[in-house]
Amino acid sequence: MPALSRRLVLAATALAVAAALVPQPAVAAPAPIAAVTARDYEKDGPHQPVKAAGDAAHTLYYPADITASTARHPVLIWGNGTGAAVEQYEALFTHLASWGYVIAAANTGESGSGQEMLRLQLPHFGMRTRFVRRRSPGAFSRQRERSFG
Repeated sequence: MPALSRRLVLAATALAVAAALVPQPAVAAPAPIAAVTARDYEKDGPHQPVKAAGDAAHTLYYPADITASTARHPVLIWGNGTGAAVEQYEALFTHLASWGYVIAAANTGESGSGQEMLRLQLPHFGMRTRFVRRRSPGAFSRQRERSFG
């Protein structure tokens, strides 16, 4: 190997070794994942709840400011157990509505098979709910189209 090539190889090797020995800044450890904290749902939420008679079949509970809001609101369709009345759950429904939920509660103590709940419509808010029966017996797929306002 010619002397120039040897010197070049030695210089490159020395440079590589020197570069490896230069202290590198410490790589910051990833930030710890913030502890998961639950919102304090024991207190009332930020919305004023409203109770409204949807029709003879159901009662609605929802945030008073729902029509002024562009936020999406979760919908709960409630079919209480046989022998129970919707009034037994009013405190729960108004509490959920204070947190932004929309609840449609059946006004019946005879919820039966639940088929009645599948036919529930909410024209009060312009909400359209479609239920599509699958080919497999007994299985339901719920496709919801929601629009409020």
